[in-house]
Amino acid sequence: SAGITNPNYQSNSVHYTPPNRIKQLQGQVDEVTDVMRNNIRLELERGGALDALEQKSDILNEGARSFSIRSKQLKKKYWWKNLR
Repeated sequence: SAGITNPNYQSNSVHYTPPNRIKQLQGQVDEVTDVMRNNIRLELERGGALDALEQKSDILNEGARSFSIRSKQLKKKYWWKNLR
């Protein structure tokens, strides 16, 4: 046969794949697709949570900055008041 003597020979015949094997492969593809969809959903949720956390962090940072400014003002006020 040509396949035995020529290592580059490729058969043009179509190989039969049993229906149960096709179902099994389709099930695996569906499973991987579901996992990837779930991963995408979780990543989108995580991204939203990170955005909310960043906003809260910005608000907290602004509050800390305001507190620092106000506490320095009060310190100066009472320093002058005690000086008199």
